[in-house]
Order: sequence, then structure tokens, then C-alpha cells
Amino acid sequence: MSAKKGRHNGVDIVKVCTHKDASCRRKKKDNINKQQMTSVRNNFLKFDESFQPQNHTVELADGTRTNGAALRRGNAEVTLVDREGKRMKATLKKARYVPTYPQDIFSVKAATTNGASVNFREGHSELIHKSGTRFDIKDCAEKRIGIVYTQDQLMALRPPSFVVGEKPQIPKEREYREASIMCFTETWLHGLIPDSNVTIAVFTTVRAARDTTAAGKKKGGGLAVFVSNRWCNPEHIHVKERVCSPHVELIAIGLRPYYLPREFTNVIAITVYIPPTGKADSACDVIHSVTADLQTKHPGAFILITGKSDHNLVLLSPSYTPVVQQQPVTTVSDYIMFCTENSVPTKKVRCYPNNKPWVTSDLKALLNKKKRASFTAGDPAELRRAQKELKRSLKESKDAYRKKLEERLERNQTRDVWSGMRTITGFQKKGIRSADGNVDQANELNQFFNRFDSSSPSPSCPNIPLDNNGMSPIPPTGLSFTSGQVRRELERLNQRKAAGPDGISPRVLKNCPRQLCGILQHLFNQSLHLQRIPVLWKTSCLVPVPKKTHPVAPSDYRPIALTSHIMKVMERLVLSHLRPLVSPFQDPLQFAYQPKVGVDDAVIYLLQRAYSSLDRLNTTVRVMFFDFSSAFNTIQPRLLRAKLEKMQMDAPLVSWIEDYLTGRPQFVRLRSCVSDPLMSNTGAPQGTVLSPFLFTTYTADFQYHSETCHLQKYSDDTVIVGCVENGQEDEYRDLVESFVRWSRENLLQLNVTKTKEMVVDFRKSKSPPSPVCISGKDVEIVPSYRFLGVQLDNKLEWSTNTDAVYKKAMSRL
Repeated sequence: MSAKKGRHNGVDIVKVCTHKDASCRRKKKDNINKQQMTSVRNNFLKFDESFQPQNHTVELADGTRTNGAALRRGNAEVTLVDREGKRMKATLKKARYVPTYPQDIFSVKAATTNGASVNFREGHSELIHKSGTRFDIKDCAEKRIGIVYTQDQLMALRPPSFVVGEKPQIPKEREYREASIMCFTETWLHGLIPDSNVTIAVFTTVRAARDTTAAGKKKGGGLAVFVSNRWCNPEHIHVKERVCSPHVELIAIGLRPYYLPREFTNVIAITVYIPPTGKADSACDVIHSVTADLQTKHPGAFILITGKSDHNLVLLSPSYTPVVQQQPVTTVSDYIMFCTENSVPTKKVRCYPNNKPWVTSDLKALLNKKKRASFTAGDPAELRRAQKELKRSLKESKDAYRKKLEERLERNQTRDVWSGMRTITGFQKKGIRSADGNVDQANELNQFFNRFDSSSPSPSCPNIPLDNNGMSPIPPTGLSFTSGQVRRELERLNQRKAAGPDGISPRVLKNCPRQLCGILQHLFNQSLHLQRIPVLWKTSCLVPVPKKTHPVAPSDYRPIALTSHIMKVMERLVLSHLRPLVSPFQDPLQFAYQPKVGVDDAVIYLLQRAYSSLDRLNTTVRVMFFDFSSAFNTIQPRLLRAKLEKMQMDAPLVSWIEDYLTGRPQFVRLRSCVSDPLMSNTGAPQGTVLSPFLFTTYTADFQYHSETCHLQKYSDDTVIVGCVENGQEDEYRDLVESFVRWSRENLLQLNVTKTKEMVVDFRKSKSPPSPVCISGKDVEIVPSYRFLGVQLDNKLEWSTNTDAVYKKAMSRL
């Protein structure tokens, strides 16, 4: 005895027999091959009548036997008996030659062709073999008599063109039972068939019967969708659209499963059936219209479209690759935010403008006690006691706060001391609050801050996501960071700073350096290796800070960029590597962002050159103070790249710096709204670590220093000091003209209106100086100028500066 198994349109076919007879085996094999080729009814009508089943004994579970069998599909528990009488119990998977319930039109045709007949009764039916033996027709799995149709009803049915398996058969298949959703077409279901006849356990049924009036057909069609209750709550299943026409039948249902990837808000399953007589173009138009409408209403939905499968039962398991796995930077940032929200406790405290730091909770309780005593009539003694106790406690609280400030001053904590003094005096800076407005004003400010990008665009490199496979190799530049370096920089963060667009507070980074240094080291080295910076780290939140007390125009605001503190940690590590490489090419008269020099050195050097020049006879000193319009925002990445290459810097590191300056999303945040994001490819955001260093490097190729003239810089504040002897000012004017031409070539925009000149002349016989012309405009000559916070006048006296400091101190006191 043997078992032969084949595939028939996605369904297993099992034939069981003893095959003692050679002709039987040959005919049986031919018959199996023939039945594996097709499953339509006409082929069953051509059943091989010469086949003799005498050598294939089948005994049912109740002990009855038969030598002939009705054709069906399904599972059957049987006892197989060979000629020697040996019995063996077996379960035939999707067997075709076992008389079990339910019978269909194929079973009846096959049985009657071999001389057997089926006797249908109400509630009971039996198979009658040509020998006269009768066998009860039962469902071997359910052990019950099933629903029986009359023979006329069976003959009136037409076989469906799309067979996905019989309803009692699906719950027995593990792969189908564990499916999340099953979609069926051509169900042939109509309103007279209740849902209980087709419902599967733990599945919710959604049906769409064919509208005979709209479809123009009386029979066939119909759609059904089974949704697993373990995957989606039945209350979250809603029908979005139903369409029935001569060309297409469609049902769309909306689902909200228990779990969905964060990229999707819900699931929309669309089941489509196009009849053979339907027009494909018309059907496609309907499908496109419905899908487009659903995409508009649900832009974040995952839309699944299923359709006719040509009589096949298709089992699909979608392959999903989360986006966060392709963007490790976003994954790390989101996980840090997740841990922060779930681990760090938050507390809301209501603060009032008149709250003083020495007013403690105990003191507030005494204040409330005094108020209650004041409103209580007839007890003046209680009021006096409350006032006396309050006065004593208030004095003790003030003394305690005074001692606290003195201790901070002894420990050289000037920041805390100054903060306490401002609280005591009630001093508040004016004009430092962020701007307020609506979305239109925010977009206008964002366009203004990004105005230089439209006038001189720079080529930007496409952003490439960082690789997430393994640790990064050593970058080609030889530059790599260790976890110890990253940890030290994390510990140095200022936790008072505001969080950037990624929402990660520096307090979290500063207090968890040991846990974060490893993964951040990996991301930093990957960024250097790929010569790319993640977009999240380059995103800037611009906070407009007013330059004036009452700003009117967008030019009255200074954009302060809030960027990721993780990126600032990496910038400091890169800066420590770049500074020694670029220092030989830096301007020696650049006093900004240099170690051991500062504002005082710049002012002293300017005065020293002026004093030494004025010691000569018949000498005049002319000082030109240049002013740039948004100097940091006009850095051109392509020009900076060329300058860095001239400094013999590694090409991969230069590419990393160029990517740092290009493809930067930015948006403006006002007090109550944010603007639409814009992409910037020009300039460097103010408030970052590398921007000042890159600007000084960008302007380092223009240097001038002689005995009579020199050019000195403090960041973008540039000054030309010229010593004019006997009226010979050609060198001074040539230097000014050269600097203006260099600024134009490097796309730095001079603000001629704010550019001023101061002339220091102590000669007795003075002649009015001729003005210097820049871009067709004469530069204004002023008697005094505020340079780096110090008021300088044309007499080189300190009275003007002293008066300004005195007025400022008096206003604050």
C-alpha cells in the first residue's frame, strides 16, 4: 500500500490504494495526472468509467465499508484494509475518494458515474452503492450531519471561478487560521444566506453581496473579508467604500490593529473583483478613484489591494523593514527621548513675578496664618503673635539666603551670585525676549534669514543615511574618536542650555555619559567615514532675538540657532583636530576665537598702533570700521572648500565640512508658532561650535600688516588703521579698495551705511579730510565709535567711554 501526493492549484491531493493490479496502477496514475491538471466541472463529467475500485477498500470510522467512493475534497478519518485484511487508521488530507460530508456537485457526478447514487433526506442523507450497500454521509471532523441540499438545488449551482477552499476546511489549516486577514472574491453569497453559515471562529466577517440591479447579473459575484480578532478589535473595523457595477465589484474596509509600525496610522484593505465581461479600463478608473480618495483622507494609512487570483488560494506574508532601522541616528534619539519621558520625573511649579528666593514654604504658611488672623474679628492677640512670628521668620530667611550667596562667592561661583543679585534687585534685561507673531510672520522671518541662499546657491550633496551594520572602520582621514573622548565632552556640557530640534536636553547627556558614549562614538565615526552628517543633527531652530527695544523690520532681529547638542559634542571633537591643522594659515591679527587673546587685546593693539603713529610729526591716523551684513550667513561652502584644500587639509574631512554647511533644514520658532522649514545651502548657523572657526578660516586669506597700515579683525568686526604722513594716504586708500574688492569676490556683503571712519588729527593746522568712497557711497566720518564695547573718540580720551559706563550703571542701579 502506498500514498501518492501531488499539487493541484495550490491544494494537496492524496490518493490511497493497495495498487495490487498493474492496470489499476496505470489507470490510477493517469487519472491522478488528469485530475491534477484542472478542477473545473466538465473534467469531472469525463470521469474514467473503466476504472474499477474493487481493489481499493475503504472503511469509514463507524466500521462500514465500501468498494466505491464519492469524489470530494476535505479531510477524512478512515481505516484502510488491504487484501490480506490488515487494517491501518489514517487521516486523508484533502482526500478525493472518501464519502464524507459536505457533498458538492462534483461528488454527486463522480459517485453516480461509478454506479452509486445519493439519497437526500431532511436532516439525513446516505450514499447508496451499486451493490445496494448504504453508507451514512457524515462530517468526519465535526461528527455531525451537515446541511444537505436537494439534488435539484445542487444541479442548479454553478462552480465558482475562484476557489480558495471550503469553509469547514480553513479552520483546520494552521497557516490560514493564523492569518491576520483573508479576502475572498466570487463568494456567491446573497442576502438569504446568514453570516452564521460562513463565519469562522475568532474571525470577523465583512460581506458585500452582488447588487443584481447595479451589476446587471442575477448570480455569482460577491466579496467577503475575514479579519482575525487576535489582530484587530472588531469595533475598529469599518467599511469605507462599497462599489458594484457591471465592470468591477469593490469593498474597502478600514482597520486599526492592536499594533502598527509608527509609519502607519491605520490599515485599509481593498478587495476587488473584475468580471470576465467587465471593461478593464473602466474598472481601473474606479479602483484609482477610490484609492486616491482614501489616500487623501488617510495619508498615513497602509493600503492593501487584493483581487482575483485565478482559482488559487494565495497565502501572503508581507515583508516590512522599519525605517528606523535604516536611520540609526533617529533610533538613538527616539530611544533617549523614550527613556527620558519614562524615567525622569517632572513637576509643575507655579511662579509669580513677585516671588523672592528667600520665601520658603514655611514662610508662606506664616503669611497665610497672618491673613487668616487679620480677617478673624475679636482676636487681636492672635494677630500680634502671627505678625511677630512672621517678622522673625522673614529675617531668618533673608539671613540664610545672604549666607548662601556669600558661600557661592567664596567658592568663585560668580554666575550664581549674579543670578541672586538680579533676583534681589528685580533687574531684568530688556529686549531679550523672543519675538511673537503668527505663522505668516514666522515664514517671512525664515525667508529673510535665508535670503542669501537664493542669491548665490551652492551645490549640495545628497544626504546618505548612516550604515547600521557593525562598528565603523577607521575613517580615511585617520581621524576617529574614542569612547573616552566622547565621554569627557559629554561631561563638559552646559546643562542650562535649551534643547535642540531633536528634543534631547543637555542635562540628560551630561548625567548619562557612561551609558551614551559608546553608541555616540559609533555614530560619530560613521559620520566621518561616510563624510556625511545626519539631517537631524543639521536641523536648526532659529529663535529671532530683537536687536532693538521695539523691532519693526525683519532686519531688526538676530537669528540664534538651536541645534542638536549631540552634534555640538562632535563639533568640539572635530574642532580640537582642526585647530592645529589650520593655525599656521590663520591671520595673526584675528583676535577672536583664539587661545589667550580676546577683546582687550584687540582694543589695546589698535590704540597702541595709533599712539605710536601719532608720535611722528605731521601725522594723521585714519581708522575705518567695517560692518558686514549677516557675515556668518554668507559663507560659501564651495569657496571654503577651495581654501581648505589650499591649506592641505585631508579631502575626506573637507567633504565632511562641506556637508556640514549644505542641506541644512531650518525653521523659525516664535512664541506661539513655528514656520515652514526651508533648506539652506549657504552660510553657517550662529550658535554652533564650528561656525566661528569656519568664518575665521574663511577670512584668513586676506592679511595686511606694514609699518604705516594694518588690518585687524575680531570675528567679523574688521578695522583698517592707516598712518598718513604729510598727506600721503595712497597706501591707506589702496588697502581699503583691496579689502572691498576681496569682500565682493568672496560674496561678503558690506553694509556701507553702518561702515564708519574716524580721523585722529592733533595737528594745529588741520585740513578737512576727503571721504573714502565705497560702492559709490561716501563713508561717514564720525567723532566717536563704539568698538567691541569701548567708546573710542577722535581725541583718544576716555571721557566718552566713562560717561557711557556711568549712565549704564546708573540705569541698572
